[in-house]
Amino acid sequence: MSRSPTRVTDLVDHAFRHFYGRIVARLVRKFGAAELELIEESTQEAFLAALRTWPFRDPPDDPFAWLLRTAHNRSLDNLRRRGRFARLRPRLEQDEVDGKFRHDSHHLDLQATAGEVSDDTLRLIFMCCHPALARLARVMLTLKTVCGFTGAEIANALATNEPTVSQRILRSKRTLREGDYRFEIPRPEEWVERLPPVLDVLFLLFNEGYRSAGGPSSIREDLVDEAIRLVELLALNDVGRRPEVAALRAMFWFQSSRLGARIDADGAMIPLAQQDRKKWDVRRISRGLECLAEAATGEQLSDYHLLAEISAVHATAESVRGTDWARIVRAYDALRSRKPSFIVDLNRAIAISFERGAEIGLEALDELKDHPAAETDSLYAATRAEFLSRCGLRDSSLGEFRRAVQRTKNEAERRYLRVRISQLESER
Repeated sequence: MSRSPTRVTDLVDHAFRHFYGRIVARLVRKFGAAELELIEESTQEAFLAALRTWPFRDPPDDPFAWLLRTAHNRSLDNLRRRGRFARLRPRLEQDEVDGKFRHDSHHLDLQATAGEVSDDTLRLIFMCCHPALARLARVMLTLKTVCGFTGAEIANALATNEPTVSQRILRSKRTLREGDYRFEIPRPEEWVERLPPVLDVLFLLFNEGYRSAGGPSSIREDLVDEAIRLVELLALNDVGRRPEVAALRAMFWFQSSRLGARIDADGAMIPLAQQDRKKWDVRRISRGLECLAEAATGEQLSDYHLLAEISAVHATAESVRGTDWARIVRAYDALRSRKPSFIVDLNRAIAISFERGAEIGLEALDELKDHPAAETDSLYAATRAEFLSRCGLRDSSLGEFRRAVQRTKNEAERRYLRVRISQLESER
């Protein structure tokens, strides 16, 4: 029975977002890090095969198993075609004898030994965060390989450009290939060294889900859920039982508690000040408070502690008016002194506008006008537009809102901005 091409395309796109990284992770564990590029190519071929065959038959009951089996077989074919199968034959035959590889979605392909992380995706993140690579390169490679981010999404997340991302990823793959690094859990002495970029990746994965750079919605709950799943798994391992990991977990739970209140019935974004706080998930807030208590057990303060504090203040406030904005500003001050960034300064300006007024917030925002991101970032333009509107400068506000519409790649954000433009135009 033929199925709608649009429906099948949506199904395959959904599967890609959910399964791509997991499939690559399993195959890298079987064939080794040296075959990473071949595995990615074979996995992409599996998804193309799904697009070609699923419209003419019922999609499989277990799409993950179908895609994994297809990608596995394509990998074997590609290895044979390129004359690289013989080198891996002893290893592959032993895996088959041991029964370590499974094509279903309920088993790991290789059994983890005692004390190891038993999740393929988390294993691959640690492999991509190999010390042979620079920290930023580790993050870029992991976002591409494990999370399935496009070059544009990585560039947006790291405030850089696509050519730079492509070049860094290619160099990283070459380094791993030439070093023939095995996909394996790091030795105990290597865990702590690899942890910071791993946390960077999970943070950026969550952020892309919470405020997607593009697409029909400003939220991708699949990425939010995956980031939470991975950080909670990490916390079960010895290296993850650390205050900074607990702080990141707390931030994730606090932020995700607001997901149900961030989009209206028409699919438009709802700003924090206009959200119905009754729709916030109190169970997630409670979980965040538990993790925050765990984070307070250490002696060192991390960026994630400060971010978790900011999220906690928002999550526990009864209203915008009742929010402790002075505490939030102090946390942003501490963040910018540790690691200056455009987004930290932008959020700090927003907090200042609520604490001291829109005029003072506009002054803080204008300190960023010479930053390169100020010329392209939709949130900067939208924030400036709101400040100008609150100052009574309607025409200037309209101009900034129109700039924000041109800059955003997200449809939910665009809908909200157009509503604000209509509201201001009706006040003329």
